[in-house]
Amino acid sequence: MAKFFKFKDIEKTVLMAGFEQVKNNGGSHQVYRDDKTGLIVTIPNHPAGVSIGVGQKVLEMVVLVSRLNHVNIGAKSNKHETNIANYILEHHQKCKKNLMFLIPEEVRMVKGIDNENDVRNYLKEYENRYKSSMRYQQKLSLQPTA
Repeated sequence: MAKFFKFKDIEKTVLMAGFEQVKNNGGSHQVYRDDKTGLIVTIPNHPAGVSIGVGQKVLEMVVLVSRLNHVNIGAKSNKHETNIANYILEHHQKCKKNLMFLIPEEVRMVKGIDNENDVRNYLKEYENRYKSSMRYQQKLSLQPTA
Protein backbone atom coordinates (compact mmCIF):
# COMPACT_ATOMS: atom_id res chain seq x y z
CA MET A 1 0.00 0.00 0.00
CA ALA A 2 1.23 3.50 -0.80
CA LYS A 3 2.59 5.64 2.02
CA PHE A 4 0.80 8.72 0.73
CA PHE A 5 -2.47 9.75 -0.88
CA LYS A 6 -2.36 12.37 -3.63
CA PHE A 7 -3.68 15.74 -2.49
CA LYS A 8 -5.93 16.11 -5.57
CA ASP A 9 -7.54 12.70 -4.94
CA ILE A 10 -8.36 13.55 -1.32
CA GLU A 11 -9.58 17.02 -2.34
CA LYS A 12 -11.88 15.55 -5.02
CA THR A 13 -13.53 13.32 -2.42
CA VAL A 14 -13.87 16.18 0.08
CA LEU A 15 -15.52 18.43 -2.51
CA MET A 16 -17.80 15.61 -3.66
CA ALA A 17 -19.13 15.26 -0.10
CA GLY A 18 -20.19 18.92 -0.10
CA PHE A 19 -17.29 20.66 1.61
CA GLU A 20 -16.29 24.09 0.32
CA GLN A 21 -12.83 25.59 0.49
CA VAL A 22 -12.68 28.32 3.12
CA LYS A 23 -8.97 29.00 3.30
CA ASN A 24 -6.31 28.96 0.63
CA ASN A 25 -3.55 31.31 1.60
CA GLY A 26 -1.05 29.79 -0.75
CA GLY A 27 0.45 27.77 2.10
CA SER A 28 0.78 24.05 2.40
CA HIS A 29 -2.58 23.40 4.11
CA GLN A 30 -6.04 23.87 2.60
CA VAL A 31 -9.12 24.21 4.84
CA TYR A 32 -12.58 22.99 3.84
CA ARG A 33 -15.90 23.41 5.69
CA ASP A 34 -19.26 21.75 5.32
CA ASP A 35 -21.89 24.46 5.90
CA LYS A 36 -24.66 22.02 6.83
CA THR A 37 -22.75 20.32 9.64
CA GLY A 38 -20.16 22.95 10.47
CA LEU A 39 -17.42 20.31 10.32
CA ILE A 40 -14.01 21.40 9.07
CA VAL A 41 -11.17 19.37 7.54
CA THR A 42 -7.64 20.51 6.81
CA ILE A 43 -5.70 18.80 4.04
CA PRO A 44 -1.94 19.23 3.88
CA ASN A 45 -0.72 19.89 0.36
CA HIS A 46 2.88 18.72 0.58
CA PRO A 47 4.97 17.65 -2.42
CA ALA A 48 5.16 14.06 -1.10
CA GLY A 49 1.38 13.90 -0.71
CA VAL A 50 -0.98 13.37 2.21
CA SER A 51 0.20 10.80 4.76
CA ILE A 52 -1.92 7.67 5.15
CA GLY A 53 -2.94 8.50 8.74
CA VAL A 54 -4.02 12.07 7.94
CA GLY A 55 -5.74 10.94 4.73
CA GLN A 56 -7.71 8.27 6.58
CA LYS A 57 -8.86 10.80 9.21
CA VAL A 58 -10.03 13.16 6.45
CA LEU A 59 -11.83 10.32 4.64
CA GLU A 60 -13.57 9.26 7.87
CA MET A 61 -14.89 12.80 8.26
CA VAL A 62 -15.98 12.79 4.61
CA VAL A 63 -17.90 9.52 5.09
CA LEU A 64 -19.69 11.00 8.12
CA VAL A 65 -20.62 14.23 6.32
CA SER A 66 -21.77 12.38 3.20
CA ARG A 67 -23.99 10.19 5.38
CA LEU A 68 -25.43 13.16 7.28
CA ASN A 69 -26.05 15.12 4.07
CA HIS A 70 -27.40 12.15 2.08
CA VAL A 71 -24.64 12.44 -0.53
CA ASN A 72 -23.43 9.30 -2.27
CA ILE A 73 -19.67 9.51 -2.60
CA GLY A 74 -19.67 5.94 -3.97
CA ALA A 75 -16.20 4.47 -3.79
CA LYS A 76 -16.07 2.85 -7.21
CA SER A 77 -18.87 4.60 -9.11
CA ASN A 78 -17.20 8.01 -8.78
CA LYS A 79 -13.86 6.77 -10.12
CA HIS A 80 -11.82 7.41 -7.00
CA GLU A 81 -8.20 6.32 -7.01
CA THR A 82 -7.91 2.68 -5.95
CA ASN A 83 -6.37 3.34 -2.53
CA ILE A 84 -9.08 5.92 -1.67
CA ALA A 85 -11.89 3.71 -2.98
CA ASN A 86 -10.55 0.76 -0.99
CA TYR A 87 -10.33 2.80 2.21
CA ILE A 88 -13.88 4.15 1.80
CA LEU A 89 -15.18 0.60 1.21
CA GLU A 90 -13.26 -0.73 4.24
CA HIS A 91 -14.60 2.10 6.39
CA HIS A 92 -18.18 1.41 5.26
CA GLN A 93 -17.74 -2.26 6.19
CA LYS A 94 -16.42 -1.31 9.65
CA CYS A 95 -19.38 1.04 10.14
CA LYS A 96 -21.84 -1.74 9.26
CA LYS A 97 -20.29 -3.96 11.94
CA ASN A 98 -20.05 -1.22 14.58
CA LEU A 99 -21.74 2.17 14.25
CA MET A 100 -19.11 3.76 16.50
CA PHE A 101 -16.73 3.77 13.50
CA LEU A 102 -19.12 6.08 11.62
CA ILE A 103 -18.37 9.02 13.91
CA PRO A 104 -14.70 10.07 13.94
CA GLU A 105 -13.08 9.98 17.38
CA GLU A 106 -12.71 13.77 17.51
CA VAL A 107 -16.47 14.26 16.96
CA ARG A 108 -17.35 11.51 19.47
CA MET A 109 -15.29 13.24 22.16
CA VAL A 110 -16.84 16.67 21.52
CA LYS A 111 -20.41 15.32 21.32
CA GLY A 112 -20.01 12.83 24.20
CA ILE A 113 -20.84 9.79 22.06
CA ASP A 114 -19.89 6.63 23.97
CA ASN A 115 -21.94 3.80 22.43
CA GLU A 116 -23.99 2.77 19.39
CA ASN A 117 -27.21 4.16 20.88
CA ASP A 118 -25.53 7.55 21.18
CA VAL A 119 -24.56 7.29 17.50
CA ARG A 120 -28.17 6.49 16.54
CA ASN A 121 -29.43 9.40 18.64
CA TYR A 122 -26.87 11.74 17.07
CA LEU A 123 -27.95 10.69 13.58
CA LYS A 124 -31.67 11.05 14.46
CA GLU A 125 -31.07 14.47 16.01
CA TYR A 126 -29.22 15.61 12.90
CA GLU A 127 -31.95 14.17 10.66
CA ASN A 128 -34.63 16.07 12.61
CA ARG A 129 -32.67 19.33 12.36
CA TYR A 130 -32.16 18.74 8.64
CA LYS A 131 -35.85 18.04 8.05
CA SER A 132 -36.87 21.23 9.85
CA SER A 133 -34.39 23.33 7.86
CA MET A 134 -35.42 25.70 5.11
CA ARG A 135 -33.26 23.82 2.60
CA TYR A 136 -35.21 20.59 3.17
CA GLN A 137 -38.56 22.43 3.00
CA GLN A 138 -37.53 24.01 -0.30
CA LYS A 139 -36.43 20.62 -1.62
CA LEU A 140 -39.87 19.20 -0.78
CA SER A 141 -41.68 22.08 -2.46
CA LEU A 142 -39.72 21.51 -5.70
CA GLN A 143 -40.71 17.85 -5.94
CA PRO A 144 -43.65 17.13 -8.26
CA THR A 145 -46.78 15.85 -6.55
CA ALA A 146 -48.39 12.61 -7.65
